Amino acid sequence: MKRFLCVALTALMLCLPLAACGGGPSPSGGDLGGNTGGNTGGNNGNTGGSTGGNTGSVVSPTATNAEAAKAAADVISLPTAAEKEYDGSTITEGGVYAVRGSLDTKISITCDAAVELKFYDVTLSVAKKAIEAEGAGDVILTLSGENFIKNTNPDGSNGIDVLGDLLIRGEAGSCLTMDVTKNAVTANSITVEGTSLDITSQKDGLHAEIARFDDAAFTGVPDLSYADGGFVHLKDAGVTLTTTDDGIQADTFVWVEGETTLTVTTNGGAPTTITEASSDAASGKGVKAGALDYGADKTDLAWDKYLLLIEGGDLTVNANDDAFHSDGEIVISGGTLSIASGDDGIHAEKLLTISGGKIDISRCYEGAEAAKVEILGGELGVVAADDGINAADGTQAIPGNKNSNCRILISGGKTTVVSSGDGVDSNGDFIMTGGTLFVTGPSSGDNTALDTDGETRIDGGYLLAVGCSGMMGSSPSNSSKQNVIVYTQNSNLTVSEVYIADMGGTKLLSYTPARAFSNIVVSCPELDMGGAYSLHAGTQTLAESIVIASSVTQLGTQPGGQGGFGPGGGWGGPGGGWGGPGGHR
Repeated sequence: MKRFLCVALTALMLCLPLAACGGGPSPSGGDLGGNTGGNTGGNNGNTGGSTGGNTGSVVSPTATNAEAAKAAADVISLPTAAEKEYDGSTITEGGVYAVRGSLDTKISITCDAAVELKFYDVTLSVAKKAIEAEGAGDVILTLSGENFIKNTNPDGSNGIDVLGDLLIRGEAGSCLTMDVTKNAVTANSITVEGTSLDITSQKDGLHAEIARFDDAAFTGVPDLSYADGGFVHLKDAGVTLTTTDDGIQADTFVWVEGETTLTVTTNGGAPTTITEASSDAASGKGVKAGALDYGADKTDLAWDKYLLLIEGGDLTVNANDDAFHSDGEIVISGGTLSIASGDDGIHAEKLLTISGGKIDISRCYEGAEAAKVEILGGELGVVAADDGINAADGTQAIPGNKNSNCRILISGGKTTVVSSGDGVDSNGDFIMTGGTLFVTGPSSGDNTALDTDGETRIDGGYLLAVGCSGMMGSSPSNSSKQNVIVYTQNSNLTVSEVYIADMGGTKLLSYTPARAFSNIVVSCPELDMGGAYSLHAGTQTLAESIVIASSVTQLGTQPGGQGGFGPGGGWGGPGGGWGGPGGHR
């Protein structure tokens, strides 16, 4: 099926996004979790990562998938016929139709050729579907002035329902307001460019669905590609979505770029108090890619290329369920994201890659979660009711057993986590080669700042993590290429600036945690073998002269009784076991 050709748009249509008609909610995200004082410069070190604990560059498939997805979103057929007035009858031929004034009957399109509807200050109020295109042709909705679509069917009807691909564009100052009782906009694929939408819907806001896979007679497993459609593409658009279900739902991928402004509120937004029970009951994702279902029994298609791609824009999502969700990958390389979520702030089933942009997850159950999490750049702040950053694939059975399919890699950027569960929690390895990571873990309980079932290796960057000493999830590995200091005491220290200094009193790295703590893990490139340093919490000197004699220097009172550190650095009873239930989730 043909796709959208952005370059074919006239200069008039390539305007910057405008405020959506009638405004709309714009919840603010709040500050990044915790204070990020001190040395936040970060040493990018080796930007390569690690797989299975061995050094080497990480080559992920996201670049190929992203380029393939963008190429599939490039072309649409634009009708060249002269504009003619729409007379209210069914459109059976391709062409350009001018629609004006108030209408109370559905606009019906049955042809397989491309049709452009030019809206000039239109008010379209109907009982059920407002625009329906049953043919396979592309539909272009070009907006001029202020336009309104409303339906009233109490049983629910889509507002715009297009079998083929849909492009919504507009001239300067144009907008469309929709109030719909089911999905506001449904099409094989949806692109919104250079105009504003303000949508209220009782189901999904923008819903891209490949209809042919829903055929009741369909047998076998579909051979899916990005060229089939099923995507939502926002470019230089202003979109406000207030929905009961998902804000954006796409069968294959979602791509946000340019100067787009996206504001999404789903199912009333994130609750004020977030618990495990409330997260399990959450409903209404903000932006979702996948999974496509097919056949009469609506089987979910297992496909490793579902993709959510964010390259720019100002995105504010307040979701009752996950704010950003992909059944495959999420790639964030730019933009400003303000997130509140009743479940996960950002969730990818396979791989989450953050290489740019500024992300503020001010409220969530878990912050950033995927089987593999790679933070290569940008700025990420998380305040989480449970884990801040979590590498898990849903198959973990026994805490302490490494899952080789999971890992967390931090090689750049600045990350700040405040969590009531584990700050950084990997069911596989956690490798840091560069960037800056500040963590405030819980002050009590069976969670901690750093918790891995594999290896915790610090090869570069700036790390300062604090939490409780009752159960430290894992000590950095002695194979770490950068020196690490671990300090622990039995009682909590009050909230104060934590910093490491050289013997001349110069602060090398500092961080003010969000709550009390009794365990500190600190590492930075300035910690030289044989050098002497001091560790402080506010006005209190915790260690006056620390001489670095090994890659990991242990100080203070270690928990866990006679077991102390066990194999792999875990704390616990004899042999270094976990010493009781709970801990790693």
